[in-house]
Amino acid sequence: MQVKRTITLLALGLSLALCGFGAVAWLASRAGVAEGQGLAGSAIILGYGLLGAIGGLSLVPLLRRSLQGQALNRLLVICGLPATVLLGTLIAAWLMSREATQAHLEQAYANLPPFRLTLERGPADGDAGFERFEADWGAASYRVLYEGRHCQGRLTGPDAVALLTALREAEGVLYKDAAPCGGSAGEAVLQMTFLIAEKLPPETRHEVTITGACLKQYPALGSPYNASTAFITRCL
Repeated sequence: MQVKRTITLLALGLSLALCGFGAVAWLASRAGVAEGQGLAGSAIILGYGLLGAIGGLSLVPLLRRSLQGQALNRLLVICGLPATVLLGTLIAAWLMSREATQAHLEQAYANLPPFRLTLERGPADGDAGFERFEADWGAASYRVLYEGRHCQGRLTGPDAVALLTALREAEGVLYKDAAPCGGSAGEAVLQMTFLIAEKLPPETRHEVTITGACLKQYPALGSPYNASTAFITRCL
């Protein structure tokens, strides 16, 4: 009997919390407390809802002392039905929001400009662990050549964002100087070629031989290699 009463009180507490959350959030929304708050408006409504949930939970100790048996069960039914509806509505809204967010992300990935990147290890880089890395967002694929073998895989949207961001960083150096490593001493550690098909012509195209000294002077030139290490590591 005591176990049954405990379970009933727990269920009642959850129901009251949900009812308090829904009621106070609705009242806060109707009162316009979030108007003019922009993106913070939803957080403000959520905060009021949480206060309502805490208020609902705080009623449990009082009801535990004042209600017994069937009275407690009837109250659970009265509060449980709207709480169940509210919970189902919140879950459905969350699922729809997640699907909408994923759809927006997929569209954003699809709008990325096609690009191709090729990295080749130079003779001065004995620790790179690869010979050649190729990435093609137009084909959504990458390929790594190492020790005469190769592996390949599919580029995802987040992969493309990481690589394109790295290419833009290198582009910032090459925009100012198309041959930043021209006067650098030493052997090449990396040969990099990339092309970005911009929405408006001309396309961005660069080919650069990077030495160790040049990389120290312009660390951003190493950003594409740093971004590619995740793919290279998968193959080694």
